Amino acid sequence: MRSKTRLIFFLSLMAAMIVITSTTKADTATWDLTNCNVASLCQPGGIGTVTLSTSGQNSSEVINVTVSMISGYGLFGSGKGSGAFGFNFSGNDAGVGITNISNPFSFNSNSGQMDGFGSFEFIINGPPGSGATSPLSFTVTCKGGCTSVSQLFTEISSGGSGSTPFVAHARNNHTGLTGFVGATPSSPTPEPASLMLMGSGLLGIAGLVRRRVASAIPSKLKATP
Repeated sequence: MRSKTRLIFFLSLMAAMIVITSTTKADTATWDLTNCNVASLCQPGGIGTVTLSTSGQNSSEVINVTVSMISGYGLFGSGKGSGAFGFNFSGNDAGVGITNISNPFSFNSNSGQMDGFGSFEFIINGPPGSGATSPLSFTVTCKGGCTSVSQLFTEISSGGSGSTPFVAHARNNHTGLTGFVGATPSSPTPEPASLMLMGSGLLGIAGLVRRRVASAIPSKLKATP
């Protein structure tokens, strides 16, 4: 009886861990675009956000990036030093790919300086200033699979006065004012849903197994002093 109960409990825990980790491994982080190199370009609270999330599993896991500007602002620019969006990748860049880029943005293996914010390993190109637009979205793929959104913000830019993991080339489409804006953390620490759900799931299973074991004990045994 006892060995059977232990077996049921163990198999239940294993099944829960497999189901939960395979379906809820995603983690997320949000950064605000608040640090403008042209002070009058920025607004209180920032002029945009950079949102990161993971999806997929194992070698197919990727990082999804969305850069959204507030109403009236857009992203623009192309080429080294004047691209629309710059970021780094923590670790070996070999095997890192950029896919699913939203129109009218593109990626041509660019890297280089982004005015005032230092050097970035990856620079996304955008439309000319007159066509500045938002949002920008793309997917980062990694050799062997990406592991966490933190791979995109652990390494900050180098050589700039306003070091940051992300920089955007922004335009106020109402006034025509342009400039670069760096990111500051809003919720930069990944909080995988899998950790919370796994904990609650395991507690629930433990309670379920406990109730089943209790119901399986003969009533005479329960009444024994």
